[in-house]
Amino acid sequence: MDEELLINSIIPYLECFLKEDQSFYPFAMIMDKDEIANVVSPEIDDEYPTSEYLINLYEQGIKKEYKKNRNKYVLAVICIDVFVNSEASKQNAVEFRLISPYMEKKIYLKYTIKDNHIYWDKLDS
Repeated sequence: MDEELLINSIIPYLECFLKEDQSFYPFAMIMDKDEIANVVSPEIDDEYPTSEYLINLYEQGIKKEYKKNRNKYVLAVICIDVFVNSEASKQNAVEFRLISPYMEKKIYLKYTIKDNHIYWDKLDS
């Protein structure tokens, strides 16, 4: 399960960001056929980029990487701090925007921060 492996490898980074700042800028990782995940580091022209700018940059960079190295990478993910609608209010969540050469999919993982601990609650894809 490449999706689960990649997401589980990202959770410690998310917890660090959320404990430090209670939020995070979008970031991306790409996993190769040997199941090694690397950070996607595009060249950013803006000193204070918007989240949307970063997301678009990551999507373009990941798709270019797949074309350039067709057989090297199997799965990429863009992690985005979002709000999802809960029964009575908005709830913090991470959107995992999964991109492979063959599909794109979103998975949401709801979180709560309490006493400097992150509590995770999976949502539907």
